[in-house]
Amino acid sequence: MMPYWTCTSRRALRQNGVLFVKCQDEVSANTQRLTHVEIINHYAGLGFYAKDLFVVLRPNTPCITRLKKQVHARKNHWGVATLGRRLTTCGMSR
Repeated sequence: MMPYWTCTSRRALRQNGVLFVKCQDEVSANTQRLTHVEIINHYAGLGFYAKDLFVVLRPNTPCITRLKKQVHARKNHWGVATLGRRLTTCGMSR
């Protein structure tokens, strides 16, 4: 479930505007969560499209506490999803 500001961003952003969303993929309860994919898919339903994706590497290694056995790769990067708002006419996307 996406936060309340996702609908507000569509209302507040003008036509052909660009929205930047900082995110990081995660592993929760031993399940891989590709957060940037979830965000892009959610915003696609609101009339946005994926314009670009920036991936930034961390300069240090992530700290992991209480690790007994490593199952997934470490997440040593984060990303910025760049989303554009589609032109709409009468509530329909082009």
